[in-house]
Amino acid sequence: MRHWKPDAEEMLLDGDHMLGQCLLFPRPSLIGKRTGPFQIDGCSIVADAFLHDRKHILQMLSRSGETVLPSAGDDELILRLYLAKGWQGFDQLIGDYSFAIFDGRNRELLIARDAFGIRPLFWLDRNGQLVFASEPRGILSHPEADNAIDQAYVVNMLAGLPPDPQSTFHQHIRILPPGHVLRVSVFSVSLYRYVEPRIPSRMQHISTEDAQAGFRERFSEAVNCRIKGTPLIATELSGGLDSSAITCMAARLLSDPERLHVFSNVLPAGHAEALEDESRYIDAVVSHAGIRHVHRISQSGRVNFRDALDLDIEVNGGVEYMTSMWLEPIRRHMESAGINIVLSGFMGDHVASHSGRNHWTDLADEGHYLRFIASCLKNGRPDPLFSRAIKRYLPDGLIEILGRIRARSPQEVSYLRNDMPLPTSLRPKPTPGKFPYKQHLKWAATKPSVARRFQNEALYGVRHRVLPAYPLADIRLIEWVLSMPVSAIADPNMDRFLFRKSLEELVPASISARRDKDIPAGIYFMEENIRFNQDVRQWVLSLRDQPGNPLLEMLDFDRILADLDPNLEKNRWRGIFHPAMPFHLQALMRYAENMNNGTSILPHSEIEPIS
Repeated sequence: MRHWKPDAEEMLLDGDHMLGQCLLFPRPSLIGKRTGPFQIDGCSIVADAFLHDRKHILQMLSRSGETVLPSAGDDELILRLYLAKGWQGFDQLIGDYSFAIFDGRNRELLIARDAFGIRPLFWLDRNGQLVFASEPRGILSHPEADNAIDQAYVVNMLAGLPPDPQSTFHQHIRILPPGHVLRVSVFSVSLYRYVEPRIPSRMQHISTEDAQAGFRERFSEAVNCRIKGTPLIATELSGGLDSSAITCMAARLLSDPERLHVFSNVLPAGHAEALEDESRYIDAVVSHAGIRHVHRISQSGRVNFRDALDLDIEVNGGVEYMTSMWLEPIRRHMESAGINIVLSGFMGDHVASHSGRNHWTDLADEGHYLRFIASCLKNGRPDPLFSRAIKRYLPDGLIEILGRIRARSPQEVSYLRNDMPLPTSLRPKPTPGKFPYKQHLKWAATKPSVARRFQNEALYGVRHRVLPAYPLADIRLIEWVLSMPVSAIADPNMDRFLFRKSLEELVPASISARRDKDIPAGIYFMEENIRFNQDVRQWVLSLRDQPGNPLLEMLDFDRILADLDPNLEKNRWRGIFHPAMPFHLQALMRYAENMNNGTSILPHSEIEPIS
């Protein structure tokens, strides 16, 4: 774990258990404080924690008779909460965290992760030993961690299906799911969900004005609690509504404008005329908020395409089907500027700034039956009218068959050889159908791909000593939205209604009115991909002719080469060549090549041929 040059490291060895910690100090207030494992009454904790509502925990502990200094670290607060309430009290924690507690009183280990999985946590249970770490490489260094590749993970990835939410590239390393606690004793290993976003009782009679005022208040606090005590703050400014609102709010809350830096991806000078970036929107925010430090990133610094692949494998400790490689150049520039905390707009459009599409599916539940029926007919969607009756009267088996018929065929997106059947256990599951609107928002915030992205951004961030923070993933803000009647969240004539109306005075008018957000976030990568494309094609052809590698033998090389063909219309964006070959597929091929050459940056892994 020392590869990211921690500010401090400590270790606690007590009998048959060991807790170790490498720490970064993103805030000066943390320097000189107690670091590493902390012990009280026979219990020990290591934590990667950033609590956002410490006042609430301190008050709860005070009511329980605990005397805790306000200056106590987040790890101490978590451990004292556990001593007072047990693991069931973890649902009172608000923030970004992962931690492990060893309870020496009953010889039990507990490891837990926050509601959305913003802080990563991996674990391995093998041969009577439980090993955990904040990244796979920490576990791979342990003698019990062999390097066998998870066959199901790879096949799912190649078939265009999402891997199991708890699986990793390595067969024996698991991801602790968000909002879960793993309890490990001499007798058992048990996984429990202890927290998830709630859909609170609806505030039926709240006015639109009060709904928007409540949103503004919670949004302001979501930004403020993430920037307090940090000398320099960065935002990722794309020019979209989410990142612009966060940037403008941070500028308003910071008394010293010198503390705020914004980082944006833009096109290099002399780019193709058909390409455009979001500079005009970025400039509008910079001028409106009075921002003095603007960093425009227009190149990745890659010398060849293999550099990015090797880096991604190193950061993820293997191959990950979601990657934040496009953020790596920005993180590198942030490290050079002395930035430790960066505010991201990610997860905004999942809930807080959701478009409002299909909001009318909740109208019947709120008593607006005629509006519900009219909306079903207007949108050409009669199925919500009958879905309740169908679920009530049709057998579950028939509903499952209908769901499988509707499921997307993996053949549409598969990179597996055509003669390689998809294992039955990995075939697409029945589609869940159309949720009621707020159930859909909750699902969107907690679906596995969201946690995968948080996990990946954290791993890329720590490489450059930068901690990403997500105001729009604040559970207090999300639950406020979920408590609103849909008429306060969405409007048929305006997408992102609640978000736009609540913050229209905060952002420039051009941002508030914007409806055309379709430019890729790492826009300059398009030109680099064009420049590297011929080299990538030659590389793919050379790998196709390498015999004996089980990973390569699974691949449909004709499909891959078609994704790199500049003459195919499917590989174009606004008329410009944009190769469709996924980055994770290139990373998998690079991993296989390294296995063949014996030059892998990770210990060699093995995979059995698929029968």
